[in-house]
Parts: sequence; structure tokens; C-alpha cells
Amino acid sequence: MPGLVLIGLAMLQPVLSAKAQDVERRNYVLSSDLRRDLDAHQFDVGQYEGTVNGIAEGLASGNLAQVLDRALPTIRVTDEGKNTLIAKGKLGALGQKLLNVPGLHDDVMDDQQTIVRGDEIGLARGTFWISQACVDQACTQKKISLVTINLP
Repeated sequence: MPGLVLIGLAMLQPVLSAKAQDVERRNYVLSSDLRRDLDAHQFDVGQYEGTVNGIAEGLASGNLAQVLDRALPTIRVTDEGKNTLIAKGKLGALGQKLLNVPGLHDDVMDDQQTIVRGDEIGLARGTFWISQACVDQACTQKKISLVTINLP
């Protein structure tokens, strides 16, 4: 009988691993309430969802470059009360600190922790702030960028 239990556990392991990967790779889809708020502020919903997915996937995989993929070349970072402009490629220890924040991946994907304020959106209770800017003079194209990180 103990052999059957071990075989059963061995068969269950791949299922558990696949399930853990599914949790990390789930795609963000915004709620209808948040969609309404973004539409009211004329945000590009597709770009917003792509930005949230990129940040969340980067956090889940520990890939800082993916988290910062849509960041401006210079990003505002607040840590322990200090507000600094830093080139996104030079975050170093602050980037690692960000990757180690427990539960941040889930917080980014939780619309209840999203703040819409004018032309900016705060993710994870304002840990990340993204903004949208016009690409051309007529504003027929817009680009969403990560502009600020507030380390908890």
C-alpha cells in the first residue's frame, strides 16, 4: 500500500507543477468597471492590458527587463522616502528589491488595487504608475509607458 501512495504522489507532481505555471502565466483581463474608467480617460485598453501582463509576467519570472519593457528611458523611483530619477538599465539593487516584494504579481493584476487619476494609472496600490502620451501631433496614436515605481 505505501508503494501505491508514492506512485500516486509521483503522478500528481507534474499536475501540481503545471498548475503553478498556469497561475504565473495567466493573462490579465480588465474588469468592465475599470474598462469604463479607462475609456472615460481615453486610454488605449489593449496597450494597458499588454503593459499589465508584461509587468506581471516579469514579476512572476523574476525578469526585471520584462517588468521595465514599457518604461521610459529614465524612471522615477521612490524608496524609503527618497525620490530619484534613474536610467531604467541602472536600477540594480532597487530592481532586485522590487522583484522580491511578496504578492506584487497578484497585486498588479488586481483591479481593486488600481487607481485611475487623470492621465496616469497606479497599479498595485500605486507601486507602479503608468501614463499615456500622444505619439503624433493629432494624437491619433498613443503610447503607454511605465513612469514611476514606488517601492513598498
